[in-house]
Amino acid sequence: EETLNATLKLLLIVLIVQALVYYIQVGLGVTFTLAGYVLDATGRSSEAPRPGGTVATNPAGYASFVMPLIMLAGAMFLSIRGRTKEALLPGLAAFLGLFAVALTLTRAAWLSTFVGVSVAIWLCYRRRIISKANLTILAGLGAVVLLIGTPLMLDRLDQSPVRGSLNERVALMRTAWEMIKAEPINGVG
Repeated sequence: EETLNATLKLLLIVLIVQALVYYIQVGLGVTFTLAGYVLDATGRSSEAPRPGGTVATNPAGYASFVMPLIMLAGAMFLSIRGRTKEALLPGLAAFLGLFAVALTLTRAAWLSTFVGVSVAIWLCYRRRIISKANLTILAGLGAVVLLIGTPLMLDRLDQSPVRGSLNERVALMRTAWEMIKAEPINGVG
């Protein structure tokens, strides 16, 4: 149990460090990888920077890495009863992670994080381990993230409408389906 608790704390620290690194990358407009490469993260000049953290070169990869850690932090925070300093680390990690995912400007990550956090809340409630006070705090932290991140999120939705992305993905799915029909056994690549 002691090793498990140490591992969980380490994962929360990883989330905090990754979020802080992401904030630096957004501020600088670059992605720097663990291999030491520095890449421009701005894309078109009118877009906000969209770095990939230290774990990817695109924001979706970064979001995919931190989302499970956010769910873990949120569930740990929700299950701690009473106002103890034990809740500080998972609460801080969850907040910093949520805000970092908002800054990825990745719509799929926003939706996935919302669904994941909702499932974590539901599971904590179902198992009767939820702290209603911490749920209120987590909802407040989520509201702060939305309040701060909404202008960037709205700008992202304005620059890259969902309909355009959906049409592009539907065209790619049709192409994939045609490839599957043409070579159902051997594939094409």
